[in-house]
Amino acid sequence: MGLSILFDGLLRATHIQDNQKRVFIPYQHNNDLPGQLRKNGWITIISHKKQVNIMEEAKQFKCSHILKGKNIIEL
Repeated sequence: MGLSILFDGLLRATHIQDNQKRVFIPYQHNNDLPGQLRKNGWITIISHKKQVNIMEEAKQFKCSHILKGKNIIEL
């Protein structure tokens, strides 16, 4: 017997506020930046698609910010 828990569903069911900072990182980016951002408390969502609507993808993954070059832009 086993048990699998999907934490996104668990968070929705418990109404716990998810206040972590999420940054969407487009396909072509500086490879050093995601690691640095994670060390500073960010959750990084990295796109592996070349052609994507960045704003729509960021919203889909509940990102509060987008990485543009070396700058973090708030949505």
